Amino acid sequence: MAEILFDSWFVEPCGKLAGEQTVSKIPEAHKKFFAGKTCPPDLKAVVGWGGLVVLSEDVCAVQIMVNFFEQVQAKSCGKCFPCRVGSRIIYDLLKKIASGEGDVCDIEKLLPLAADIRNAALCGFGIAMEKPLADVLRHFRAEFDAHVNQKKKCAAPNTASMMIAPCNFGCPATTDAARYIELIREHKYNDSIDVARSPNPFAAVCGRACFHPCETVCKRGNVDEPISIAYLKRFVSDYEKRLIKQRQFRFAPHVSTGEKGKVAVIGTGPAGVTCARDLANWDYDVTMFEAAPVVGGTTHLGIPSYRLPRDVVNGEIEQAQAYGVKVKMNAALGKDFSIQDLFDQGFKAVFLAIGAMKGKKMGIPDEDKYEGVVDCMDFLRRINLGEDTRMPKRVIIIGGGNSAVDAARVAAHLGCENVSMVYRRTRKEMPASPWEVEEGEHEGVKLNFLMAPSRVVGKDGKVAGLECLRMELGEPDASGRRAPVAIKGSEFVIEADMVIGAVSQAPDMDYFRTVQGLGISKRETFEVDPDTLETTIKGVFAGGDAITGPQSVIKAVQTGLQAAASIDKYLSGRTHDDFNQLMRFRNIIQGLGAVAKSEYCAGVSGLERAKMPAMPPKERIGNLKEIELGFSEQTAVAEAERCMRCYRIVMTA
Repeated sequence: MAEILFDSWFVEPCGKLAGEQTVSKIPEAHKKFFAGKTCPPDLKAVVGWGGLVVLSEDVCAVQIMVNFFEQVQAKSCGKCFPCRVGSRIIYDLLKKIASGEGDVCDIEKLLPLAADIRNAALCGFGIAMEKPLADVLRHFRAEFDAHVNQKKKCAAPNTASMMIAPCNFGCPATTDAARYIELIREHKYNDSIDVARSPNPFAAVCGRACFHPCETVCKRGNVDEPISIAYLKRFVSDYEKRLIKQRQFRFAPHVSTGEKGKVAVIGTGPAGVTCARDLANWDYDVTMFEAAPVVGGTTHLGIPSYRLPRDVVNGEIEQAQAYGVKVKMNAALGKDFSIQDLFDQGFKAVFLAIGAMKGKKMGIPDEDKYEGVVDCMDFLRRINLGEDTRMPKRVIIIGGGNSAVDAARVAAHLGCENVSMVYRRTRKEMPASPWEVEEGEHEGVKLNFLMAPSRVVGKDGKVAGLECLRMELGEPDASGRRAPVAIKGSEFVIEADMVIGAVSQAPDMDYFRTVQGLGISKRETFEVDPDTLETTIKGVFAGGDAITGPQSVIKAVQTGLQAAASIDKYLSGRTHDDFNQLMRFRNIIQGLGAVAKSEYCAGVSGLERAKMPAMPPKERIGNLKEIELGFSEQTAVAEAERCMRCYRIVMTA
């Protein structure tokens, strides 16, 4: 091979390829993927939206482009002439060149053809094929010339490919968002919810309570605004819900025969339900054990009902139960039974999906001394169970994350007259979702920045206020955010009748510390094999927040998918090639990085993103009713039509 060059993707070649020129244009983090242990050891090349990465002399740039355009041709939807026919012409020319039968004119035809497709294609799929071809011709022209001038012929590489859109790989569960949006545009709502639910049994929950990382990589954002992907998922889940109520829905899952053996799932949150559903679909006898008197885990106990109604959560569990999954509530591991009890009862594997509902202490004097100082997760749990919804006049919430904002908004909804949040950094550094913070302000929540709690103030055994220090931002800390530094002598007191600490949370590990041989990390999470999610005890697996710490619903779903595949392999020896390939591509895509923001986008600009209609702030006070009202059919279809269908082919050799 004359040279190895990479345009927007580059790594040092794995072997010593003397005399070959290299160019680096990507961030160090992406290079580390290929140079480090995360790179699949058998990976020889990757071709996709950013160009071509070659890691082995065995790969012929011309032959891999033949394979690449064969997939482009096969995956072209055929709705526009330029993409469907143009990609076929390019594919035929590449085959001709690779066989040694082409000439220089054939090479020169390739780029103009790709440019014509780019300029005339009706969606992002056709537009995206030009860049990898242009990069390969630019950096590997010597390979093309050798096939033409020397009649060189190379063996075709063994390749695997995936058609994926940026929004798909932005989703931890790799939900095919582009496809379910396309089906909404075609008014095929039943098919759309099937696509959304395929990897994710908590689709209706994610339509309301997901942080939608898919939208941050949506290419529409380069034109005007990203597609409202999560709200479109909510639209089809609401459509499904209405049909179920009318007994019109065609949902007919495979009911487990139970013939493959018994599996215990501890926890009924997103990770547990995802794992249980898939295992039941593969004919395991699955029982979910829930310590609480309600199902849903954190989605029920930790997310307020104004964001996520309880009937939505219950509906997700009911659909999982339709696969034959059994649920036992008020059954707490470590209290009512042990891990060993489960194995003694004939369970062949255990999946720990216990969530992270234990709040961490604030670490300030007198926080345990006075009545009225509560942990955020305990506060939300009590409210969500309806145990006590009475609120005092003045409440302070300490923290800047989503749980802190949830607690503040709940207090405001329940009629608290003075709700204040205290955060030690500025608004810019708040980890909470900006739209949640803005809604809190509309509801009367006051934000206090560059303040840190230093002591709880009390009177007659009850909290009376919170002493705080004023802060200033210093140098960036390990997270990249500027570290807050206290200003000496700046102490002051904010009066309060309740102080809610929302600084962090973790899984409750009290029982698990007594389990011999079970590894627990310094972060208070289970130690697991990153590929199988098996803990340090054979046959015991873990997922969700119990291994990642507090994360998102969709991240928990992804670990549930991974655990189900691993448990099935552990018990039956079955290899889930589709899932393994999906995870392989996910790792490679993450290593390569997102599609460049500068990449050309299709579509007419200036089309506004659909706005979610909501209950007026004044009507939210005094209740916890859902405040977002959902899209109408007309709004949903119009929003779906903004999608540019920017699928890409990613291929490995």
